[in-house]
Amino acid sequence: MSSLSVSGGLDCLVERNAYGSQIASFTAPISTIYGSSHDGIFIRAPKITHLGSTKAIAWLEERPDQIVAIEHGNLIGTTFHPELSESLHWHHRLVMKL
Repeated sequence: MSSLSVSGGLDCLVERNAYGSQIASFTAPISTIYGSSHDGIFIRAPKITHLGSTKAIAWLEERPDQIVAIEHGNLIGTTFHPELSESLHWHHRLVMKL
């Protein structure tokens, strides 16, 4: 698997489909720097392998070394699908950045 840099202003490297194909999709609890915990839905999810100037803001609860959300300025990137969750946490964070 190769790494690629994410375009759009987020300075990081990711590994595409790092957790496997769509059949390997999963839901896992994530923790945030904001002190909250939510379930993340991972479907063909990439893995963040290197942070440049971006800031880690969430990680897998069971694997704190695995970053699953980053931010830089008014941009947020996630490796999970916040729009599929019942939590509005990520939607509120994004609106607050506008």
